[in-house]
Amino acid sequence: MTFTILPVDASDAGSLIEIGMQAFANDTLTQKTMNTHIATKEQLAEIKEWRSNILRARLPDPAQLYIKAVDDATGSVAGYTAFKRPRPASDSPAKKPDIPEPSFINHEAMKTFDDWSAATMKRLLEGREDVWCEL
Repeated sequence: MTFTILPVDASDAGSLIEIGMQAFANDTLTQKTMNTHIATKEQLAEIKEWRSNILRARLPDPAQLYIKAVDDATGSVAGYTAFKRPRPASDSPAKKPDIPEPSFINHEAMKTFDDWSAATMKRLLEGREDVWCEL
């Protein structure tokens, strides 16, 4: 089995988010922040659409690199990942896409995780801007 690594484009968003949702369906963080373990089918579809919109909004940012692994035999996407590229000092910092979160997710848990993640990155990178990070 061989794979080709390709850049992600906006048309990939739905299938990539589906892969991510399946991969992390039983993940405690996902369940605590997005309530996926108790969400209705309609709510799961809303989460998928929300996350797809966020991914599409991030793609044009030159400091973010999304890549996918495509099965050469079937042409289907097997997985994906994202990296934060170093930003030139002249660039403005990245902004979180202004896409409203679904109302039924755990906003407090999301904020707690986002704050923890930002503080951890700041502590680990010690202000360095020349480091690639996995998102």
